[in-house]
Parts: sequence; structure tokens; C-alpha cells
Amino acid sequence: HLQIRKGPAVSTNVFLDFHRDEDVPKKIREWWDALQNLKGDRASLRRCGSTSEVMFVHAYHKLRVSLMQFGRVNDRALACLSGVLAHVKTDATEKSVAKKMAELNDVRGTPKISELRFKRLIQCQTHDEIFNPMVRIVRLLDSTANIAGLGMDLYEWGDRTKKRWAFDYYSAI
Repeated sequence: HLQIRKGPAVSTNVFLDFHRDEDVPKKIREWWDALQNLKGDRASLRRCGSTSEVMFVHAYHKLRVSLMQFGRVNDRALACLSGVLAHVKTDATEKSVAKKMAELNDVRGTPKISELRFKRLIQCQTHDEIFNPMVRIVRLLDSTANIAGLGMDLYEWGDRTKKRWAFDYYSAI
């Protein structure tokens, strides 16, 4: 049966905004923390090969419902965010993901994410295009990423994010 919760009314014209409302990244972090103990939900998300598949997973809808109080949710962006974050095992709060990509590999002395792979990533235009490359990159980063930063960047994927990543990546090399 349905339970109707009373809370602050959100205008349907207001979109989810990580910069305007600091509770958005907190909710995503709380969801990710809880996901670490829900092995079945995490495994379901990790098996997804596309953002469309993510939208059929219960854990995605848990996050979606928790964020709807802050505004309208871009479902494709949120599916990308939740599917990729399911692959993160350790939160690295001190560095942006792009700086982490530029860290030197201990064995070869080259960046963990090659410049070619980075350039291919930056060329992705949509959340569907970036989903699988980002999953592979998270794995190459030893499943370590800044949860809040990566979540915001994936959700807001576009020219501004790409430029910031380029500056972070190349300044760290």
C-alpha cells in the first residue's frame, strides 16, 4: 500500500541542483554508504550494461525517490551516476576523479588513465555514451573515487564538466 508523506512542496519547474542544495550530494553519499551493505542491490547495479538497464533496478529507484524532494530528476543522468557509483568501493574525498586519473601508475610510471583513453572519455556527449567507459575507468582506479564529486560530475556531464576535468587531468600530469 502507498504511504503519502508530507514534506516541503517542490515546484515541478525546479531541477536537481548540486550547487544550490548541499543536501543533494549528502543524499547520494548516504545512498552509496547504504549500498555497500546491500550486496544484492549493488550486484544488480554492477551487472547493468547501460543506463536503461539501471532504471530497472530497485536501488536506483531508492536514490531517485530520496532526491525528488530537491527537484525534478534527470532520470538518464541519475541512472548513469548510480550505475557507475555502484562500482566504487572506496571514497577518495581528497581528489577529483580527473586528478586521480592522472596519478602515476606505480609499475610503469605512466598515468593510471592514458591520455588517449582520457580524450575518448571527454568526447562522450551523452550519459549513455559515458556509462561504460566510466565503469572501466573506475575499475582502473582500483574502484576508488570521490563519491560526491564523481556523482555531481556525471549528473551534470557537459562542456563545463569536461573543461574542468581537462584542466584537472593535465595540471596533475
